[in-house]
Amino acid sequence: AALNALMTQRADAWVTERFLAKEMLRKNPAIRFHQGEMLFVERIAAAVAKGNTGLAGAWNQAFLQAQQDGSYAKISQKWFQEDIRCPD
Repeated sequence: AALNALMTQRADAWVTERFLAKEMLRKNPAIRFHQGEMLFVERIAAAVAKGNTGLAGAWNQAFLQAQQDGSYAKISQKWFQEDIRCPD
Protein backbone atom coordinates (compact mmCIF):
# COMPACT_ATOMS: atom_id res chain seq x y z
CA ALA A 1 0.00 0.00 0.00
CA ALA A 2 2.84 2.40 0.83
CA LEU A 3 4.59 1.74 -2.47
CA ASN A 4 1.33 2.21 -4.34
CA ALA A 5 0.74 5.53 -2.56
CA LEU A 6 4.22 6.66 -3.56
CA MET A 7 3.79 5.59 -7.17
CA THR A 8 0.45 7.39 -7.45
CA GLN A 9 1.92 10.50 -5.79
CA ARG A 10 -0.31 10.26 -2.72
CA ALA A 11 2.87 10.02 -0.63
CA ASP A 12 6.17 11.85 -0.89
CA ALA A 13 8.43 9.23 0.65
CA TRP A 14 8.59 5.54 1.40
CA VAL A 15 10.77 3.94 4.08
CA THR A 16 11.52 0.33 3.28
CA GLU A 17 14.18 -2.33 3.32
CA ARG A 18 17.21 -1.41 1.22
CA PHE A 19 17.22 -4.37 -1.16
CA LEU A 20 13.49 -4.15 -1.80
CA ALA A 21 13.97 -0.53 -2.86
CA LYS A 22 16.93 -1.42 -5.08
CA GLU A 23 14.93 -4.17 -6.79
CA MET A 24 11.93 -1.88 -7.30
CA LEU A 25 14.18 0.72 -8.91
CA ARG A 26 15.89 -1.93 -11.06
CA LYS A 27 12.58 -3.32 -12.33
CA ASN A 28 11.07 0.12 -12.94
CA PRO A 29 13.81 2.26 -14.54
CA ALA A 30 11.29 4.79 -15.88
CA ILE A 31 10.25 5.71 -12.35
CA ARG A 32 12.20 8.72 -11.13
CA PHE A 33 12.61 7.74 -7.50
CA HIS A 34 15.79 8.43 -5.61
CA GLN A 35 17.13 6.15 -2.94
CA GLY A 36 18.29 8.13 0.09
CA GLU A 37 20.70 7.34 2.85
CA MET A 38 20.03 4.42 5.16
CA LEU A 39 18.34 5.36 8.40
CA PHE A 40 19.89 2.48 10.36
CA VAL A 41 21.65 -0.85 9.83
CA GLU A 42 20.18 -4.09 11.08
CA ARG A 43 22.40 -7.07 11.64
CA ILE A 44 20.62 -10.36 11.13
CA ALA A 45 21.56 -13.88 12.10
CA ALA A 46 20.40 -17.45 11.77
CA ALA A 47 18.35 -18.75 14.67
CA VAL A 48 18.68 -22.16 16.27
CA ALA A 49 16.85 -23.70 19.19
CA LYS A 50 18.30 -22.77 22.57
CA GLY A 51 20.87 -25.34 23.60
CA ASN A 52 21.35 -26.74 20.09
CA THR A 53 25.08 -26.12 20.14
CA GLY A 54 25.74 -28.76 17.47
CA LEU A 55 23.65 -26.96 14.88
CA ALA A 56 24.90 -23.54 15.96
CA GLY A 57 28.50 -24.72 15.69
CA ALA A 58 27.92 -26.31 12.28
CA TRP A 59 26.22 -23.13 11.03
CA ASN A 60 29.03 -20.92 12.32
CA GLN A 61 31.67 -23.17 10.72
CA ALA A 62 29.88 -23.27 7.37
CA PHE A 63 29.41 -19.50 7.43
CA LEU A 64 33.08 -18.92 8.28
CA GLN A 65 34.14 -21.25 5.47
CA ALA A 66 31.88 -19.43 2.98
CA GLN A 67 33.43 -16.13 4.06
CA GLN A 68 36.98 -17.47 3.72
CA ASP A 69 36.64 -19.27 0.37
CA GLY A 70 34.86 -16.34 -1.31
CA SER A 71 31.57 -18.12 -2.00
CA TYR A 72 29.64 -15.71 0.24
CA ALA A 73 30.95 -12.73 -1.72
CA LYS A 74 30.14 -14.47 -5.02
CA ILE A 75 26.55 -15.17 -3.95
CA SER A 76 26.24 -11.60 -2.65
CA GLN A 77 27.35 -10.18 -6.00
CA LYS A 78 25.04 -12.52 -7.93
CA TRP A 79 21.88 -11.62 -6.05
CA PHE A 80 22.54 -8.09 -4.74
CA GLN A 81 25.24 -6.74 -7.12
CA GLU A 82 27.28 -5.72 -4.07
CA ASP A 83 28.94 -7.08 -0.98
CA ILE A 84 26.26 -7.25 1.71
CA ARG A 85 28.49 -8.45 4.53
CA CYS A 86 28.39 -6.38 7.69
CA PRO A 87 31.70 -4.81 8.63
CA ASP A 88 33.39 -6.32 11.66
